[in-house]
Amino acid sequence: MATPLAAPLFSPLALSSARNRRSYPKIRFQSNNGSPLESNGHQKLNLSKCSKLNGQRSKFLQMGSREMTFGRKLSVQAADGAGTGNTSTITSNVLAAAHLLVSLGIILAADQFLKQAFVAASIKFPSALFGMFCIFSVLMILDSVVPAAANGMMSFFEPAFLFIQRWLPLFYVPSLVVLPLSVRDIPAASGLKICYIVAGGWLASLCVAGFTAIAVRKMVNTEMTEAEPMAKPSPFSALELWSWSGIFVASFVGALFYPNSLGTSARTCLPFLLSSTVLGYIVGTGLPSAIKKVFHPIICCALSALLAALAFGYASGSGLDPVLGNYLTKVASDPGAGDILMGFLGSVILSFAFSMFKQRKLVKRHAAEIFTSVIVSTLFSLYSTALVGRLVGLEPSLTVSILPRCITVALALSIVSLFEGTNSSLTAAVVVVTGLIGANFVQVVLDKLRLNDPIARGIATASSAHGLGTAALSAKEPEALPFCAIAYALTGIFGSLLSSFSSNSYPSNQSLFLSKSAYPIRHGSRKLKTLRLRANFWESIRSGFVKNNNNTTQLVEPPSTTEEEDEDTEPLLPVEFTLVERTLQDGFIEEIIFSSGGEIDVYDLQTLCDKVGWPRRPLTKLAAALKNSYMVATLHSVLKPSSSSSEGDNEQQQQQQNKKLIGMARATSDHAFNATIWDVLVDPEYQGQGLGKALVEKLVRALLQRDIGNISLFADSQVVDFYQNLGFEADPEGIKGMFWYPK
Repeated sequence: MATPLAAPLFSPLALSSARNRRSYPKIRFQSNNGSPLESNGHQKLNLSKCSKLNGQRSKFLQMGSREMTFGRKLSVQAADGAGTGNTSTITSNVLAAAHLLVSLGIILAADQFLKQAFVAASIKFPSALFGMFCIFSVLMILDSVVPAAANGMMSFFEPAFLFIQRWLPLFYVPSLVVLPLSVRDIPAASGLKICYIVAGGWLASLCVAGFTAIAVRKMVNTEMTEAEPMAKPSPFSALELWSWSGIFVASFVGALFYPNSLGTSARTCLPFLLSSTVLGYIVGTGLPSAIKKVFHPIICCALSALLAALAFGYASGSGLDPVLGNYLTKVASDPGAGDILMGFLGSVILSFAFSMFKQRKLVKRHAAEIFTSVIVSTLFSLYSTALVGRLVGLEPSLTVSILPRCITVALALSIVSLFEGTNSSLTAAVVVVTGLIGANFVQVVLDKLRLNDPIARGIATASSAHGLGTAALSAKEPEALPFCAIAYALTGIFGSLLSSFSSNSYPSNQSLFLSKSAYPIRHGSRKLKTLRLRANFWESIRSGFVKNNNNTTQLVEPPSTTEEEDEDTEPLLPVEFTLVERTLQDGFIEEIIFSSGGEIDVYDLQTLCDKVGWPRRPLTKLAAALKNSYMVATLHSVLKPSSSSSEGDNEQQQQQQNKKLIGMARATSDHAFNATIWDVLVDPEYQGQGLGKALVEKLVRALLQRDIGNISLFADSQVVDFYQNLGFEADPEGIKGMFWYPK
């Protein structure tokens, strides 16, 4: 009889988990003639009794029924069927890859759909969190009605869930890579205060969660039972390391010699920046445990990307800042490597539904300890951060930015988006640093505090240091992993729910978004010296537009609305005129039209705000801002054919369909002496062309034409230089801008 060979018929990723029911792996053995040889479903496979071929003993992978996470079938074929076995293995790998792509694609598509739906409905609540609740509810309903359907759904999304778990730390890295840009304008004193709050807050949150869990456990006295086993992602292979290394070298050299080969610099830099980030993570995870204690894989990952950006900036002569700007553009139409990685954060939240469903029995049994500890810890974390920030005199915008320090990045960014004036990059960086502190010191601190109960250790770790602390603790204490996983998810959920209610009462230091204006420019005259804010004011507009290699750009002078003007007056600014006209490669003509009296569609306005990453506002408030603004200036892009074949109504209708809002700014005023400019924004696709500069200058000119000479604005620290170049001064004659906050 020929020696039998064991070959898996299906990939383990493609099979359903059988943990929720008492079943054992089915093993089928067959010889050349198809007759059964041996079957054992309750003990480990024992293949030592199999016969030999030419004196050689066959070797098999030893597995027990307890070790097998998935139910699977093994076929035993004769040695002369080895070729068929290889073909079957290749087929199973292809099917497993397709299974992963489909399941992961569905999760990513669902995340994007929910984001767009919530934006359209002006809902101020994390869309992915709502999706997580929906998935969990569906699983619970199916489990109570048709358990097989729930198991099948878990089996289908298992590859996507494992993929997310395997690469999860990588999704946190972009905030650390661009940290030099996000903290540049933060004063040193404020930075020290933030470090103090982060370090002290982590220790305090750890103590609150741990001792709360111990106190509740003593009250309920629930006996701890064995939890459902958690699947661990597979380690990285040498093939993955060398593949990403090849991508990095090829893309780095290509970007260096052909900087715009993929259309934009961000797209061109994306491959080598992404591969350098992945390489850093793969290398970091392979370091010895002793080195990981002081050199976490995330730090290795961030340093790898920073070194790649620094090397490219030096070799290309552009410097580090532009390369980091290409790493995280926050523009959907022109993403960088960081945008690709952070695009998975929504799917991380959705995956919480699967981990919670797996541990539903654990949650039910230890509900008192888990929910009480998580709720108390979350409340303490959020409110203590706000209180300490106020006591130490930290700026309110920075205090709000670090509020969700103990919540995973995926939900922390959603939380701070509910508030105004926050620094999302700082938020992500603070969350990651908190996790790194927990990953390095959590076990030592727990031992010093004598928190020896696995439930208390798991809840305290996840509630204070989220995913990074969870990974560090579970590596040495696997019995705490299930409690870490559930507390990790619930902390983010309760934090998001609490912040959603609290954000409505938090005072804002930013204005509302603009909307349409009902005030057209009034015709009149004005003295020249009142108009002139600085020398060569209007000449600067022309310098903002440069000819592009791909497009032919022409600056169109605004027509005069009066036939004759006095020598000491200047022509009035028309309500609408063409600011720029250029011919595109496809033959179309694009006109950039400036308007100071037209209507604005609030849906178009909200879409533009989303593109630049501004917080969402209810459409009713946008309409209110529209109605009460003194003046609104807009920029629209209009595409029209170069030929004059279409005429009349058809041409106007076609131009209206090709009209897109690309820029806007608004002003409030007392209609006599003072005006304040708010909410200046330009579509990221059109930035860098001088349009923002022209928009502000035209708006200033329109205000001056109404004899309003005292014009002010509020600007973020990173754009102060931009406005100073337009003639604005910061704190002239010691005048300070102040905001009111309740005591």
